Amino acid sequence: MRKQLVRSARYVVVAAMVAIATAPSTADATLGAPSITGAAPAAFTPLTPCRLVDTRTDPVQRVDEGTIRLQVTGACDIPATASAVAITVVATATTQEGFVAAYPSSAARPLASVLNYSAGDTRANGTILALSPAGQIDLHTSTVAALVIDTTGYFSPTPDGAATAGRFVPLPPTRLVDTRAGGGAGKLEAGSPFVVSSPGNVPADAIAVAVNLTAVEPERSGYLSVSAAGLPAGDTSVLNFPAAGQPRAATTIVPVDARGFAVLAQARTHLLVDISGYFTGPSAASGTDGLLVAISPTRLLDTRTSGAPIYAQGGIELATPADAAVVVLNVTMIPTGPGWLAAVPAGTIAGTPAVSATNAGQANRPVANMAVSPTSGRGVEVYSAVQSQVVVDLNAYFTGTPMTATIAPRGNTKPVMPAVGGCLSGPAPRDSTGRWFLQTVNTWSKIGYYPGTGPSGPVVVVGDSLTWQSIIPAMNTLIDRGYGPICLDGVISRSTLSGSASITSARSGIERIKASHPFWRMPAVRWVVAMGTNDIAVTNTNVAATRQRIDGIVAAIGSGDHLIGWINLRTRRGAPWTAREDVFNQQIAATPGVYTIDWASLVAPSPASYVWQADLIHLTVLGQQARSDLTATQLDQH
Repeated sequence: MRKQLVRSARYVVVAAMVAIATAPSTADATLGAPSITGAAPAAFTPLTPCRLVDTRTDPVQRVDEGTIRLQVTGACDIPATASAVAITVVATATTQEGFVAAYPSSAARPLASVLNYSAGDTRANGTILALSPAGQIDLHTSTVAALVIDTTGYFSPTPDGAATAGRFVPLPPTRLVDTRAGGGAGKLEAGSPFVVSSPGNVPADAIAVAVNLTAVEPERSGYLSVSAAGLPAGDTSVLNFPAAGQPRAATTIVPVDARGFAVLAQARTHLLVDISGYFTGPSAASGTDGLLVAISPTRLLDTRTSGAPIYAQGGIELATPADAAVVVLNVTMIPTGPGWLAAVPAGTIAGTPAVSATNAGQANRPVANMAVSPTSGRGVEVYSAVQSQVVVDLNAYFTGTPMTATIAPRGNTKPVMPAVGGCLSGPAPRDSTGRWFLQTVNTWSKIGYYPGTGPSGPVVVVGDSLTWQSIIPAMNTLIDRGYGPICLDGVISRSTLSGSASITSARSGIERIKASHPFWRMPAVRWVVAMGTNDIAVTNTNVAATRQRIDGIVAAIGSGDHLIGWINLRTRRGAPWTAREDVFNQQIAATPGVYTIDWASLVAPSPASYVWQADLIHLTVLGQQARSDLTATQLDQH
């Protein structure tokens, strides 16, 4: 994770999933104050989180079949003087793929979208939205969906153009909470408020903070609610997550008191919290910096119409209004594989950004999130860890002086993989199908390499003799499913820490692959581990020994940088092997940052169909294909 990590399955994108631009992209245009017509600068007032509407139960005013009009002022104690509102938009009861657009009711429907959803999905995203002169907003769904709209505060113009309380002060992005970390709090318990203390650089009388919340490894579907630490959370939500699904993230503005703020989870889940700034309290000096200028959502970038995606580890700079110190963006990525985007001040970060704005796990499936990003004199840079089509919409900005850009633009260059080389060393002929390269290092080792780029993204498989045995169906299945580049490494009698006949261990094999080409170290590369059959003779049912071997592999790959799937164990051997396999499988399932490819459950109904009678370990022809299909399917879903 990049201070979040989100992954998932391959998906077919239809054009409507992100509101499509019909005009040329504005990515290269100079976007300055004269070209932006916004509301007067406004200060923030927090509210106890409050529900504005739930279309499943509340009467709504319909503009047309897919559009509702919501009266914001007068609801939830929002005064008629409010010019903008901080809301969370939740789409649920969805029937097919679609998107939600949100905008002032006095404006034409923009190209910009606030979130994207799939059939049967529940998705949430935060945004700051300008209100019409009548205090109304419109919300449009491209396909049938119910909407739930909650608010945590509003913005009102200041009488003299200055304010003490309610001005936004950006902070260096910082992780406040990671309940997974060593010594961490462990998962949040359902229904028990978890208090997040404000860091030392947030004044005690700050009225709100801008944070990104991520739910990781939830045990069932649910949602997160927030409130100032001393107040009840209520039944509003800022983030919804699926049962046992991939992590879900959302940026929101949260009211705080001197203790900080509380998060209430409706299901047990790990929690990540990143802070990007705070809103001043009454003790702050009066000033004009940090006041909000709300605009009708404006598209800054759509790479689908501008000629090229953002390539892995590439960046595109977008000009922003001259008086904007911080911009409020909606950033949507459509990745070729699991990855993340960052929005950072252009020309201020030379290496990899430390905190992400949007995370995605499913190839070709749009994921959106609000990003609150400081700017420089050159604007903002959108950086992608994985090749992605990217859509960026500007909803508002906070006034002030941009940072100074001191670093040359990063650039956006397509990575080039060698025609042959990749994870191989030395000559490698093509396999019998001519689709990929097969290298038999010696009697005990086979390496498969596919240099093509697939829409489902790159993947590495590191395994033992079962992988060695099934290399041909595995490679062909992964290619057929749209993966690429692919590196598949199988060795007879290999374990995590040793190998036979001078064949390297799995750990050293991983290190060799990562050293063979910088490509394999990119966060977009997914790893599959197919190990353990040869380890259980040493670990027996010893949990500590098993844990050491699994943790060693995870550390070698880097669970913080890559999604890792592990194929668990099941052979036809009886006692004591079954008990040993069970312990190893249990420890795989308990490993943070690793998902289980459940071979054991697939084999259980008919082991003779999948496992060879001769040695009760290796695979039948059906087993080789079934294992390949299972691996590809699980990759699709993570």
